[in-house]
Amino acid sequence: MMNKYYYFKEDNNLFRFRIEQDDEPLNPRFDWDGNIGTLNLWWSRCAFGDNKGNGTPRETLIDMVRTYVPTDKYTEEDLIYNMASNEMMILLQKYIVLIPCYIYEHSGFAISCSAFSDRWDSGMAGFIYTSKEKCEEQWGKADKDWRKQAYDELVNEVKEYDMYLKGECYYFKLEEYNEETDEWDDYECVGGFLTDKYGDDLVKYIKDNFTSEELISEDEALELTREIHKEFLIMDQANNIICI
Repeated sequence: MMNKYYYFKEDNNLFRFRIEQDDEPLNPRFDWDGNIGTLNLWWSRCAFGDNKGNGTPRETLIDMVRTYVPTDKYTEEDLIYNMASNEMMILLQKYIVLIPCYIYEHSGFAISCSAFSDRWDSGMAGFIYTSKEKCEEQWGKADKDWRKQAYDELVNEVKEYDMYLKGECYYFKLEEYNEETDEWDDYECVGGFLTDKYGDDLVKYIKDNFTSEELISEDEALELTREIHKEFLIMDQANNIICI
């Protein structure tokens, strides 16, 4: 698929594009706008997520309880000495949307909101969360279904980060056929596509981001370049005769 050209015709112009691996993609946790979630992860040997491993999980949960839970729902003594981390997470889920996250490490990393089946190379690594106030910063006034919408969006944010970690990042280079020079000119180059699609599904996904036209075969495109260039030469010759 890489280095292969795909062709389409749009508004009487002929284009081709190819898809390449994006080796320097933007980090969706830091370089993208619009995230509603905060992703806190702790994993041995590597720092991931928004917190980059700062603070222990328990310290982070204690700070979150103090931030989001009404003070009449806990005591400082319970918080510091008696409440287990999972109890704090259960308490927090009454006031914010919080989803546990899991990491799988084996010749690379994968992250998910569901546990992996490999108990040796995977485990719970942290959580992603958001509040109603944070959602309203991005969406405007939240409706009664905001928790469901937030949950789905948080799962999607984790999926995007998973694709980023696994290198499922692409860019396309678009070129336009030049009838005068009989060559292909650079037209546009866009990166930052995160997707777990492969093969024809990947090609269609990226193509649909910039055109609704159907692809044509390489043979059809070659024949079109011959016809277009021939027509240009005829018109150019005619114009030269008129000028004389």
